[in-house]
Amino acid sequence: MALSVKREIKHFRQSNPNKNVEFTIANKNTVTLIRQIKNSDVVYLLGGSPSLLKKEMGKVKNLKKLFNKKVVVGSSAGAYILSKYYFSKSEGGIGKGLNILPIKTIAHYDKKFKKELQNLKDYKEKVKTYTIAETKYIVIHSSD
Repeated sequence: MALSVKREIKHFRQSNPNKNVEFTIANKNTVTLIRQIKNSDVVYLLGGSPSLLKKEMGKVKNLKKLFNKKVVVGSSAGAYILSKYYFSKSEGGIGKGLNILPIKTIAHYDKKFKKELQNLKDYKEKVKTYTIAETKYIVIHSSD
């Protein structure tokens, strides 16, 4: 198990000591991954490479429908792929997510990204744009 995954599980258990939670690591086999999503109450999309995560999760047909009635958490790259568009410093600009939510996102936001934020807001169609500062989060309730 990757170090970042172990760290995330440890943090979750420390902050929720009274919860008995079973963690399942996503399987690379798409059919198995779909079954895992169907059998989960919560799906956590960890950070990393937005383009790689998008490539892998993009293989899942009807992903938005699979996420229906689930808690879906996206950290950094995970938030990016849930978005319609995002700005990623590591990938050098604006990218296209999987459009699970009709939003634009900048994770790890800092005021030094004001220009990038404006560029993202102005990019293509007008949808709500979220900035997520380091260690912060947003909650979006989707009725779709």
